[in-house]
Amino acid sequence: MVKSTSTEAYIAHKTSGKLSKQELIVIKALNKPKTSRELAHITGLERSSVCGRINGLVSKLLVVEHDTMMCPVTNKKVHRYVKASL
Repeated sequence: MVKSTSTEAYIAHKTSGKLSKQELIVIKALNKPKTSRELAHITGLERSSVCGRINGLVSKLLVVEHDTMMCPVTNKKVHRYVKASL
């Protein structure tokens, strides 16, 4: 069970508009279009963490989908992301 203080802190952080440490790591690594797998490799974060941070950054309009490509590892179509132009 999550304590009420933890929930309150989480809500306060989410509504503050500040980026989390992981979001900062991901956005700093986006100096050119990259896939989530590439970002995970570069940052040392788990791919699932990168995907979550990318989704959050997209919803904050800080990152956009650039294009799609065939992944050389999985041979599946994947998205590449870039920082949004302000």
